[in-house]
Amino acid sequence: LNPRVAEVTTAFREAATELSEILVSGDQDRFDGVFGEVRGYLGESFTAEALDQSRFLVDRLIELTAGR
Repeated sequence: LNPRVAEVTTAFREAATELSEILVSGDQDRFDGVFGEVRGYLGESFTAEALDQSRFLVDRLIELTAGR
């Protein structure tokens, strides 16, 4: 196992909790701030790629649930 698995898992949980709180509260300013940080870290080229990937995943989810 990765010797840092506990550290990484804790960081992931904390980030997921923070994002969940932002979404539940409907705090658009905090939401924009978080995604601004991500965009700054990953760069504009990744932003476009991530949008394409997100659209693809949403389309697949729609296809999978359309028959239900």
